Amino acid sequence: MNHGSVGSDGTFECLSVLQEHTQDVKMVVWHPQLDLLASASYDDTIRIWREDEDDWACVATLQGHGSTIWAVDFNQAGTHLVSASDDNSIKIWQRLVVGSSHERWECVQTITDCFTRTVYSVSWNKDVPFGPIVAGSADNTIRVFSSPDSENFSEYSLSSEVHSAHGVSDINTVSWQNSSENKKIFASGGDDCLIRIWSYSP
Repeated sequence: MNHGSVGSDGTFECLSVLQEHTQDVKMVVWHPQLDLLASASYDDTIRIWREDEDDWACVATLQGHGSTIWAVDFNQAGTHLVSASDDNSIKIWQRLVVGSSHERWECVQTITDCFTRTVYSVSWNKDVPFGPIVAGSADNTIRVFSSPDSENFSEYSLSSEVHSAHGVSDINTVSWQNSSENKKIFASGGDDCLIRIWSYSP
């Protein structure tokens, strides 16, 4: 195991090295309620990891994107996952079969007709079970997708978009501010070296 120091106040150690991806890992995100980890990769897959005794094991591999997956995020309860890809699409996946050594996730929606270039970032608002999804793209546009039912999964559709959100610059990252006050606020960051704060009104 590798050990390292963090200043003079504490130490950290590498507990596991997960090696099943075959190309760059672009993002990792924790499940909001369980000890599960999702990873997105240049190898066009998403992998779901679970702690298995003293180590971590891959319990699901999600395939369906045709190119690099740049970002992933869970919904409020972690029953669904959204992914963003270099194939100009986002996908929504549902957790169907849960097991100690294997899980099954199924793609329940693909949105392909809104983006003209790579989707670099995606964030799921967690104020309600199925809140809006915001996506940032290399086509310089921020898009928000909403479901007609905030309590149960129903197909998402484009509800708002901001063209030239960072001028002519790519949108590299977007993130909701999740709060008990249910304010629809998110931040974006672009190639223009700027961070912008946005208010969204459904």
